[in-house]
Amino acid sequence: MILALTLALFFSGCGLSSWFSGTSETTPLVPNPPGEAEFLAHNYPAAAGLLSQAAQSGNIRAVFYLRIIQEHGLAGQPINEGLAQANLTYLALRYGVLTQLAEESPAHQKPLYQTALATLLFQGRVPGQKKDLELAATLAEPAAEANFPPAINLMSALDLARGSDSWLPDFLASGPDNCFSWAQKGADLKDALAMTNLSTLYRRGLGTSQNLYFAASWARAAAAAGSARAQNDLGYFYENGLGVTRDPVEALRWYKLAEQRAYPLAKANVSRLGQKTPAPGPSLISNNIDY
Repeated sequence: MILALTLALFFSGCGLSSWFSGTSETTPLVPNPPGEAEFLAHNYPAAAGLLSQAAQSGNIRAVFYLRIIQEHGLAGQPINEGLAQANLTYLALRYGVLTQLAEESPAHQKPLYQTALATLLFQGRVPGQKKDLELAATLAEPAAEANFPPAINLMSALDLARGSDSWLPDFLASGPDNCFSWAQKGADLKDALAMTNLSTLYRRGLGTSQNLYFAASWARAAAAAGSARAQNDLGYFYENGLGVTRDPVEALRWYKLAEQRAYPLAKANVSRLGQKTPAPGPSLISNNIDY
């Protein structure tokens, strides 16, 4: 109780007393922010503005969701890695509060806090603590089983990263095959990032047999749902005729959409493909897609 009261007084002094509601001093309750329902319904443009306002008021749930939107450009806006990392730091500095929330909040709110803690552990962002993939998975798995999309995506990443050298970019590292099952679960829930990941797994034959038709189909669904990475990937499929009929014009269109969202590889792809009419046959440029 002393710890909870001390934290409440601290956050009140920081202007973040809205984190605590209700009459109990031992159970810190955080209201579900405006925009949370829209985020979970994959309506990212509607969610972004509402979550931004709530985050400015110190709602930690809003900060969690907003970081995901910023990192992946899901609201149709450019990717903003700087703001995403700043919000991750904000969460890291409140690791103790997140731990308390994960333990004491109502059951329907726990998945977010479990996933936030797992994300910090996965990325090695817990102050004074090394990266811990096993503990991250222990925290994230019940949230993923509860169909919380960010936890599902994290479990896919963890199952790929555990026991690997993690040399591949983003979530792609060699590892257990459960990554495919988690990605499929998230894709079935129409989550943009899960569909993007599932496309990559099919393209590379990770956790499943390689199937370029399925890879292109999931990339198209993810691109339509707002994933900038999937837009760039779909450009790659069209440029090289992988799972689709080769179409440089369509490839350039998707690369340009990804460029507008500040996807890191897209600008070079637009510049390269826009300068010439590609010759017939697959070009298979090796550096125009995240592997």
